[in-house]
Amino acid sequence: MSKENRTWVAAGAAAAAVVVLSAVFAGWWALLWAPALLALVGIPALLFHLSRHEDPVPVPVNAGPAQEHHVAADASPAPQRKHLSQVPLPSAHQDYDFLFSAVVHWRAHAPLNAGTQGMATSLVLDRAGTLTRGEAPEEYGVVRHRVSAALGEVIPLEQGMLEVWAEDVRVELREEDAQRLNRIRDLRKDEELREQEREVERSQRNYLGNDVLADPGQAVVWWLSRDSQRIDETVDRIGTLSRLSAAASGNDIPRLYRELVAELAGSGDLGDGPDGMGTGPGSGAGAFSTGGPGSGPRDGGDGASAEREDDPLDLLRALVATMTSGAGGYEEEQVVDQLAVLLEGSGLSELARRFRESYAVDNAWEEEEPPLFDVPPRTGSPTAPEDSDAREHGDGSDTAQRDAEAGGAEPDGSDDKPPREGDVSELPSGTGH
Repeated sequence: MSKENRTWVAAGAAAAAVVVLSAVFAGWWALLWAPALLALVGIPALLFHLSRHEDPVPVPVNAGPAQEHHVAADASPAPQRKHLSQVPLPSAHQDYDFLFSAVVHWRAHAPLNAGTQGMATSLVLDRAGTLTRGEAPEEYGVVRHRVSAALGEVIPLEQGMLEVWAEDVRVELREEDAQRLNRIRDLRKDEELREQEREVERSQRNYLGNDVLADPGQAVVWWLSRDSQRIDETVDRIGTLSRLSAAASGNDIPRLYRELVAELAGSGDLGDGPDGMGTGPGSGAGAFSTGGPGSGPRDGGDGASAEREDDPLDLLRALVATMTSGAGGYEEEQVVDQLAVLLEGSGLSELARRFRESYAVDNAWEEEEPPLFDVPPRTGSPTAPEDSDAREHGDGSDTAQRDAEAGGAEPDGSDDKPPREGDVSELPSGTGH
């Protein structure tokens, strides 16, 4: 029981006690004054009590900003609106614009001029353009949410007398621009893929050209490393690997591998070879012979090498390889020099020069060794007089010779005897007597 109720109960009890005491001591006629006293005192008290129990108007104590805004909003006028549809806004790419659509809201708390609508619309567009200017056009889906969140906040203007915000914000691209960007994106992906493929190809070429095929030895080791048990097959492919290395590096095949292939071919160890090179017995230089009688087509039997014009240098190299191979072979420089002398004596000076340069043999063989070839004089050379020359001098040697043959006697003068072909020591010093 509250304090106020206890007070009223005590007052009622006191009034009842006064009535009883009055009836006992003053007589029952005094009871007539009791209702009048109660009416005079009780009615005003009852009215006062009822007035205090009415609901007062609540007055907020220490109301915060949210409550103040709520109270003010209830009393503020309804907002006005304007629809914006597909307004171009700049993007990070100057050739592609965003299309901005929204519903602009504004509320004026005091009468303003007639340009309130334009002011609110311009404010929303300026703020949206600031947000989209640095965004890529491909990211229009993400830009939409950023702009919507920024424009959803109320923007106060004119010292708070005007409030502006936007709803239903949409940021889009033109359909043709979206298609172009999708195509550019696909092309960029394809170009990146092709660049990766080219990088792999460059790496593979660098590996083969600068490592595997740098020289025939590297090529042979690489082939053997693929399967260390294929020794015989690797030996059979030395010729192919050497040629492949020479083609890849642009260098001549080293002499060591030329001699090795020629030696294996001469011993019959190579056979015909699994690669169709024909490096078997009797093939001479084997894989390095590119022409000449009996060389046959190379490179898998397609006849490509056979159709190529024979190079005399290849035949000479094959001859040098044959003469220098084996235990009783000649020195290579000696053979090259003697063959070059033979070519020069035959009038093939240019071929002799190329032949010497291919073996880096510039000077004549200086060691005192017997010549490998007897060089016969050419017909018509200054050191070989013809029979017609002798007949022009009219020395009668032919007549004496015929007489001697008919009579069985030898001619007298030994000077009239013609020189034997190839006998250089007995050649006359001049062409006439």
